[in-house]
Amino acid sequence: MRNINLRYVNEAYDAEGLLTAFDIVAPDDFNFAYDVVDDIAANEPERTAMVWCNPEGEEHVFTFADMKTWSDKTASFLAGLGIGQGDYVMVILRRHYQFWFTALALAKLGAVMVPAASTGQTSRPSSARAPATSRMWWTPWRASARAWRRSSW
Repeated sequence: MRNINLRYVNEAYDAEGLLTAFDIVAPDDFNFAYDVVDDIAANEPERTAMVWCNPEGEEHVFTFADMKTWSDKTASFLAGLGIGQGDYVMVILRRHYQFWFTALALAKLGAVMVPAASTGQTSRPSSARAPATSRMWWTPWRASARAWRRSSW
């Protein structure tokens, strides 16, 4: 396993192995999705990235190659909806594994994810809960993304 973390942090330890110093040295253009996830996917594609389980016993194992593939597809879809640099996107995916594809995709696009809890509501969110600058509301209901422009509310 590569120590990719050492590219972005300086660590110092004492003789007993206790951490004595920790400094983040990430560049200004650091992007976790590209610089970490996609880098590992290119160099260790079969390395396990996430094991997702739910209370019903369902389990999915995703490699870094899977995370790259699905986040790229999600980013392409979102870009096609007009989501881009600096846009705020409210994400209501609760404990679905697609949450992580969406988080990486939004990072790749330079958009800001606004995670929100589901209230059991089956219609659009009220303007009181949606950030004033949100460009999109992303939810698993009816198995599709729903995009509402602020002007259409």
